[in-house]
Amino acid sequence: PLTVYFPVEMYIARTKIRRFSFTWVWLKILIWSCFIVSLVALVGSVQGLIQSLKTYKPFQAVQEE
Repeated sequence: PLTVYFPVEMYIARTKIRRFSFTWVWLKILIWSCFIVSLVALVGSVQGLIQSLKTYKPFQAVQEE
């Protein structure tokens, strides 16, 4: 999703799309939805990392049964 943000912002700036026009609004909605997806992914990653650290035991050999 972050790979969408910068190109779309550059497109808006380069083509000089008027603020609050139909195209500008929909592109901004796209940008914000991608931003929200990125935030949710970040939260999920941090939550997964925290769960993994709860069971992690450093310097312990893995024993196969």
